[in-house]
Amino acid sequence: MLVNDAWAALRVDHVQVGDFLGLASALKDDPTRALVDDVAYFLGSIGRNLVTDADAPQYRAWVRSTFGPAAEKLGWTPAANDSEEQRALRADYLILLGGIGRDPGLLAFSRELTQKYLQGQPVDATLIPLALAIAARSGDATLYEQLLQHAKNAHAPETYNRDLRTLAAFEDPALVQRTLEYAISGDVRSQDLATVLGSLMRNPAARAATWSFVQQHWDALTPKLDNYSMGVTVSMTESFCDPADRDSVQQFFTAHPLPAAERSLRQTMEAIGNCIDMRQRQSANLALWLQAQPTARAAK
Repeated sequence: MLVNDAWAALRVDHVQVGDFLGLASALKDDPTRALVDDVAYFLGSIGRNLVTDADAPQYRAWVRSTFGPAAEKLGWTPAANDSEEQRALRADYLILLGGIGRDPGLLAFSRELTQKYLQGQPVDATLIPLALAIAARSGDATLYEQLLQHAKNAHAPETYNRDLRTLAAFEDPALVQRTLEYAISGDVRSQDLATVLGSLMRNPAARAATWSFVQQHWDALTPKLDNYSMGVTVSMTESFCDPADRDSVQQFFTAHPLPAAERSLRQTMEAIGNCIDMRQRQSANLALWLQAQPTARAAK
């Protein structure tokens, strides 16, 4: 509960983000899976919402330096006698170092796992969803086409859904646009539409294009959304953390009301407002804290 308590205090401004990161660093060698899972989640949130483009290299370098040794001690190759705890812990380290830290070695590792997956070779089930997302982030049109065909040929719903979410992880603007157009095509079932759009909105590189696309194609989207999907479509805008985007969401759904999603809209606006508030209070402290770390010089 220590990390959860610190996060709660950070959100209400009782501690500074630098203090929270210092606590995470102090716990870097603790192998408790639940703790590492929490740390990965909170550091991911900080990376998405508080870290500026200018500070991103320093933040990633700090994450790699802090958690890399513990991950290397565990190892990246699953053993036959690994416990579920060890496999889950390895996945958390892949989130931390490959996802948040953008470690080049783990990018190569993720690309290798992705190709094995696409070729039907055995892969670790706990690592492959993360490896796919990491590989897709910098993936090109060739990898995109491979994943698209893999999704179309998938027999298991789990595989199909995983591939759909991976298509939404690409950062290349042309491939983002391709996924948006694919989402409203006849190839994607209506019940999967909100999943694709929500995954795109969680991708910072695709967020602006996705929101613009949703607004422009609203009349074509709404017939495909049931009450649940409407709520999901509204909730996906929780990814925003900027006053202009908050106002855009409020104005759009005021002009295009969804009675079945009124509660989702209230919760979404509150979440966006909380994120904006925390960013305004904590971003400057984060920048100063990162500049004071030994990894700052190496990241420049």
